[in-house]
Amino acid sequence: MGGLFHCSAQISTLIAATGADSADATRNGTHSVGRGAGKYWPKTFSLRTCFICLINHDLGYPCVNSSMTSDDAPPPVPTLPPPRLPPPSLSQSRLYADVLQSMGRDVRTLTLGSIGLARLILRSAGPFGKIGLIPGGVQWADTSSQAARADALRALPALTRNHGVRVLLCNSVSAMDENIFEKNFHLPVLSAGFHAELDLTQSSEIRRKNLHGKWRNRLKKSENSDITITHSRFSPHAHNWLLTAEQTQRRARSYRALPLNFLLIAAQIAPDSVRVFVASIHGKPLAGIIFLIHDKAATYHIATTTDQGRAHSVHALLLWQATDWLAKGGVTRLDLGPVETEHPPGHARFKLGTGARPVQRGATVLYARSIAPLGWLNATFNRKAAHAAAMQSDLSCH
Repeated sequence: MGGLFHCSAQISTLIAATGADSADATRNGTHSVGRGAGKYWPKTFSLRTCFICLINHDLGYPCVNSSMTSDDAPPPVPTLPPPRLPPPSLSQSRLYADVLQSMGRDVRTLTLGSIGLARLILRSAGPFGKIGLIPGGVQWADTSSQAARADALRALPALTRNHGVRVLLCNSVSAMDENIFEKNFHLPVLSAGFHAELDLTQSSEIRRKNLHGKWRNRLKKSENSDITITHSRFSPHAHNWLLTAEQTQRRARSYRALPLNFLLIAAQIAPDSVRVFVASIHGKPLAGIIFLIHDKAATYHIATTTDQGRAHSVHALLLWQATDWLAKGGVTRLDLGPVETEHPPGHARFKLGTGARPVQRGATVLYARSIAPLGWLNATFNRKAAHAAAMQSDLSCH
């Protein structure tokens, strides 16, 4: 009874406060919202509100609406621990976000509970709002389940809308993510591909054993020559010849990559994140490779060689000594870039000859409310096509 009388006294105070609010609401044509009740109530204070107050007081709620307060502190909001994530790809990394921000881009970090993290790049599209890009896809914790990933990806458009995004482009980090996006009416706009990833957690002896036979022979040839390998931080002056050669390669082979300014800014804001390996003979540079180091991962960023360097197979020696140095420095994975067999096939053979494994990446998908029906049609078509293929397979088996 003591609690009831105590609450009754509170109700008298609350009625007086609510009466004033109700008069204001009547003049403004608005309604008060009963917290805990989940409904909109009329402008007048009723006995039902009294009972709501009694119930809320016993349940520990601090008030019935915004004008009704009590001395009870609200229960603490639980905070989720930050996700424990594997080494990121370059476009998932803090380095990537910091460089883009230094270039004037608007980059946000989205934390998906305790299971993942994403880097969202925003770009204004005038009256159409903002376009959001998640270039590396979501960086998932190793312990995240498929169900948890599905829930997080389903909520991703709503989460990015909080940042003003009207159109979202997101890379899928795997075929599983791509499948989840498709089921939620995202439209694929760029097809999936493969990247060559080299595991650096293994010992040097095991990695050498995993080399392809021809790759190992080229390495032995260059090891027995007069070639010397040096490495250092990036210097715009000392390594300008590498950037000039890279520009020439891009024009000749018609391929696009990160702007060279990205490398210059990365070297400026995080000098230890850019490492340059150079092969020389009698003081003359023959070839060079630039690596970007991000967390416990690294990316094979720029590479060039001369005709004399190719004759001495210096690229194999460069990459071999670089992977040894990276592994000793704590790097656990090296991304050698996309495996594109339809372009110069020698590039794919060289990357996979290191013992790297091809890792499938999912498609890049597009989501906007206005094109969600197209995403639904695409998902329906693919589902029916998969069902028809399964039926055909069953018939052929019988």
